Amino acid sequence: GEQLYSERYDKVSSYHHRDVLPETMLLKPVHAPEWCLDRERLWNEVEKIEKAKNAQLAREFTVALPVELSQQQQRELLRHFVQEVFVDEGMVADIAIHRDDAKNPHAHVMLTMRPFLEDGSWGAKSRKEYIVDENGEALFTESGAKKSRKIDMNDWNQKDKLQQWRTAWAMYANQHLSLAGVGIEISEKSHADLGLEQEPTIHEGYVARKMEQEGRSSDRVAINREVKERNEKKLALQDVEQRLEQFEKHELILKALSPAEKQELGQLSKVLKMYVQPETLADKRRMLYLWDVKLQVQLDLGSFNEQSYKGF
Repeated sequence: GEQLYSERYDKVSSYHHRDVLPETMLLKPVHAPEWCLDRERLWNEVEKIEKAKNAQLAREFTVALPVELSQQQQRELLRHFVQEVFVDEGMVADIAIHRDDAKNPHAHVMLTMRPFLEDGSWGAKSRKEYIVDENGEALFTESGAKKSRKIDMNDWNQKDKLQQWRTAWAMYANQHLSLAGVGIEISEKSHADLGLEQEPTIHEGYVARKMEQEGRSSDRVAINREVKERNEKKLALQDVEQRLEQFEKHELILKALSPAEKQELGQLSKVLKMYVQPETLADKRRMLYLWDVKLQVQLDLGSFNEQSYKGF
């Protein structure tokens, strides 16, 4: 939501086009310099330190914020998570919360790739290690250059680290949901891992939703619309299958009853004014127990009212 100047390109870029400006914050490690809290200078310094033409300048991830939390609670959750999982590890975090869609509050988090050293200077992302033979002699490529490999200075680029971060987000979110008295939990696992048949939707983004609002078509919104339609059909099919399974279970129970038991069941249905099914008997038993307690209390207090039981 700001206007930023790029020293590398000598260009000013304005990001005021959104209808709802994002809520932003910057978090830095304790030993990182204060200029890290200046968004424009931070990313200009990042571009200065990266010399390779194909260097990765930042890492970005997106998290969906639980709609069950208030905006303040969402901010507290996000700050808590980013501070302890990323910033305390040495990264600077640039955070933007998007609230263009009230049903889809989410945050984009940009992280620096290099850690900061204790003296406030940039640390290295990796180091070069030369490969030697069993005698400690250098090995060479066909072109005559010494063989080497890149050794990362931290584990931030490892695939299992991403899974750890995903698990951490679920843990932090569930902790804040519990503190807020919300009785739900989220999971970092995929639908497939959870055994769900529903297809996951894709992130639409502000631009895609804006196009739809203006009457233009968006591929991403169209994909989600198709996914939702397929999921509704799957849920409808599951409901039919459950009803069929229930019906078959009832048929098996009825076949196992003797003629006398069937007659007794029919009489019980008339008395209870219901179609007797295994899953409704427990509710009726509970209701009869409560009525029995009520009757005993009234008899003990001498306030028995026969009219209140006529409906039974």
